[in-house]
Amino acid sequence: MASNDTRRRAEIAKIHIAAKRLGLDENTYRAFLMREGGASSAAELDQAGRSKVLDAFKAAGFIEGHVQIAKLEDFDDPEPQMRLVRCLWADLAALNALGDASDKALRSLIKRTAKVDSIRWLGRMRRPK
Repeated sequence: MASNDTRRRAEIAKIHIAAKRLGLDENTYRAFLMREGGASSAAELDQAGRSKVLDAFKAAGFIEGHVQIAKLEDFDDPEPQMRLVRCLWADLAALNALGDASDKALRSLIKRTAKVDSIRWLGRMRRPK
């Protein structure tokens, strides 16, 4: 069984990871801790405060455990917009937010929303004048 200190350190680490994954800046993070747990630092939170903060992070979208988030450099598409689309699609797939994460589903989404038949043509789209 984990000691109280080991559990405390693990919970504090989860709080820091959650704040980073949710993209909270320092001020927002401190305000969140104060509002949800009653302290401005994760180290100052008691067991109940850490539990409340973690529950609030989960309600805000934090998913516990290892989630591989893709990087733009992971994709070799020639156009930056194409890399971004693929990266975001991979992130949604990693979070299990897609019913179908296949390339076919991505192509269908692109055709439906951008009105082009291929992701290759997204980089060539121009803004209206």
